[in-house]
Formats: sequence, C-alpha cells, structure tokens
Amino acid sequence: KDSSLQNNSSLIMVQGFNRPETKEQVQSIQKIQHHKFLYIQEVFFYKNTISAIFKFMPLSLSNIVKNPIINKILDRLSYLERNGLKHQQLKCSNMLIDYIGNIKIYEGYKAIIHSSTHQHIKALSHVIIQLIQGYTKKDDVVGIDDLYHWPSNSYAIDFLLATIYISKAAKLLKHLLFQIPWHSRYIQGLISLANVWLNQGYKYPA
Repeated sequence: KDSSLQNNSSLIMVQGFNRPETKEQVQSIQKIQHHKFLYIQEVFFYKNTISAIFKFMPLSLSNIVKNPIINKILDRLSYLERNGLKHQQLKCSNMLIDYIGNIKIYEGYKAIIHSSTHQHIKALSHVIIQLIQGYTKKDDVVGIDDLYHWPSNSYAIDFLLATIYISKAAKLLKHLLFQIPWHSRYIQGLISLANVWLNQGYKYPA
C-alpha cells in the first residue's frame, strides 16, 4: 500500500476504468512521479475493473476562468517536453488546483503518450483564451474578442500571439509577461472566491 496516502488528507479522488487496454495506460501514467502532476497514488484491480486513487483537488482552472495562471502551466508542460511526453487532453478541466494555489495537471485516461513532437502550445493557446474571456473561439482561431480589457499592445495578448509561432513551453517561459511580479496569495484569493461560487451554483459571467 502506498504510504503517501497515509500522509495526506482522508479525501481522495477515484477514477474507475473497465476497458481492456486500460492496464497499460495506467502503468504508463504511473511512471509520472512528479510533485507538479496529479499522479496515481494507488491502484486496485478487480476482475476487468481498475480503480485509480488520486490526491483530492477541489477545483479545476475552469472554475476560475478569466483569471490567467499561465506560468505554472508552462512549467508543467516543459517537464513533459523534457521527458518526451505529450498530453493529448490539455484543457482547463484537466488542470486541478488546491486551496493554496498549487496547480497539478491531471493525466486522465489515454492522456499521456510518448511523443517526439511538441504540440502542447496549440492546446495551451485555447486554454489561455478560455481563462481570459471564459470561452474559446470557433475554428481554432487564436484571438480575444474583449480588446477593451485586454488591449492588443498588452503583454498578455502578445504572449497569446506568441503561441502561434513558438512551439516549446521552455521558450515561452522567457516571455516578458512572466517578468511582472506576482504572488501566490493572489491566486489563493481567487480560489476562495471560486469555491464560494461553486458551492452556491454561481458561474463567473462570460
């Protein structure tokens, strides 16, 4: 039994699988043992069913859209690139966040594969658009509709446009946007507010 379960909160997340090829996929995900990813803590096998145990994370980035938290995401994607891995389901709902602002990428079923190419940035651009304005544009167009709050000469929009021609997360981390000072307590405030909204069934207006 994994001792890490005994050191964490009693709250856990359980994902069940019953497809014949799942065992190999779970074993692939188990190879990721990085503190910035929501890795599998324990696995139970029963007949044709597999149950994977994860640390409990109360929210996902989809709960705090319109509040970009990009550098943390890029750091995680850079880790995948260095290890020749690709996340096939990169979206806000697969990026979980706890009450103190720690973001962890959730691999999910068939999400992580070995790949020599870097295709995370295209998916990341749509994550950024959703975080900024609450929805993505049709036909995979990279852009923002609300240029009043997000002027075209801002660092945020310049970074978004950079995702069109820069293909590696490590290079994007050097963008001027991330030289602006910030503190994790700002994220904690957003999380607290989002948690209240979530419990009351409120959704941030798009």
